[in-house]
Amino acid sequence: MDEKLNKDNLLQENVEKQVEESTVDKKEEIKKKLIIHYKKCAMGIIALAILIMAVIAWFTKMDSVRTNGMSVSVEEFPFEIGVKGSTVRNNTEFAKADDTYLDGDTTRVSGYYTTYGGSSQVKIRYTPGANDETVFGPGSGGEIEFYVIPNRDGDLSVQIDLQTVGYRELGEGQTTIKKISELTTANSGLEQSVIDQYKQADEFLGGHVLFFEEPGDIAETTIESSRYHFKKPIVTKTISKTFTNARKDEPQKVTIYWMWANTLGQIALKDNSSGFRSDYPIVQDVADNGADISNTDKGKLIKYLKDNKSIIFENSASVTDTEIDNANIKANFNKLSEGYNDADYQIGLNVSYFMIDITVSPVE
Repeated sequence: MDEKLNKDNLLQENVEKQVEESTVDKKEEIKKKLIIHYKKCAMGIIALAILIMAVIAWFTKMDSVRTNGMSVSVEEFPFEIGVKGSTVRNNTEFAKADDTYLDGDTTRVSGYYTTYGGSSQVKIRYTPGANDETVFGPGSGGEIEFYVIPNRDGDLSVQIDLQTVGYRELGEGQTTIKKISELTTANSGLEQSVIDQYKQADEFLGGHVLFFEEPGDIAETTIESSRYHFKKPIVTKTISKTFTNARKDEPQKVTIYWMWANTLGQIALKDNSSGFRSDYPIVQDVADNGADISNTDKGKLIKYLKDNKSIIFENSASVTDTEIDNANIKANFNKLSEGYNDADYQIGLNVSYFMIDITVSPVE
């Protein structure tokens, strides 16, 4: 990988030299090629380094207590979490990274692995399909399926919190896997500057992986210019679900969709009238005519970019809301894309694995 990076650095130096010797128009052309090169480099490293547990999610619950005078009694938790499938993705790496999360209890509800029996966390199990992805990076996405299993009859409301968690391989032979957010100089033997670099990449990862409530429309029968991936972005990484007239022990299915956008244009461009975008948009386009789009899915994603610049763009200190609002202007688009691609590059260099941590808690 060092040899690859040296070659990449040499290529970058050659490109930059050409930029200095070119005309203004030529500079723009070479800069665009350099951005594409960064993206390809990041994707190549990610394909090698991130063997990802992205669709391994786990679910946690907190015990609810009631105080009465001088005594404390534990109330029955209103639900369990269940998962289905035959395989735990990347279970060997998962065990190295964390031994807290259990396979789940199989006696509570037939056909499900659940948190019943004292465990409060359970690994996602899945049945791989013929086209199941094994390598994840920019451009990948999928769905996470789990079940809320009521412990009593009646309406049930839950809050679902989503968090992307990065891990790093450490040590000779890279036999140790540690959560990046918990790295210290004492437990890793790394310089603080290196740890800071890992943690910045972990934050970029959290900014680039997006969550959604519903699938979009990319069917072959749909007009190509109208295709988009998802609906209802979960921009706060938190959603609530209510199951009306739920029955005890009858699993209630929840599906969360996720995607790591390949390019900034899939998120930031309101439509593709500029021609800058080559991929399908993440959510449905809106007309870029100055109208209020704040309540649309596209408007919510653009606001997400503005509210989270530090975890989306490598050059976030110089990125402005105006540039994001006007991503259809070439200079703005190039600047935003370069910052987004460079953040992807940092993820590829510094993050070895990631998992999606889902916390489900009751809402009174």
